[in-house]
Amino acid sequence: MPKIVDHAQRGRIALVACRVVAEHGFDRASMVRIARAAGYTTGMLGHYFDTKQDIIIAACGSFCGASMNA
Repeated sequence: MPKIVDHAQRGRIALVACRVVAEHGFDRASMVRIARAAGYTTGMLGHYFDTKQDIIIAACGSFCGASMNA
């Protein structure tokens, strides 16, 4: 059965990840730190993203899309 994903929630997690990376740097922005900042468990993060890199790619995509629509 396919995984059901709330895309708005996925976007919120990506934005939180941007803040965590800005505060701590990419290397210190762990999945645990991102999950805590977003108010989720790492398991919940794993439902939306496989890796930290996937979160950052989603965040960049959201930012670029918003910038192009402005």
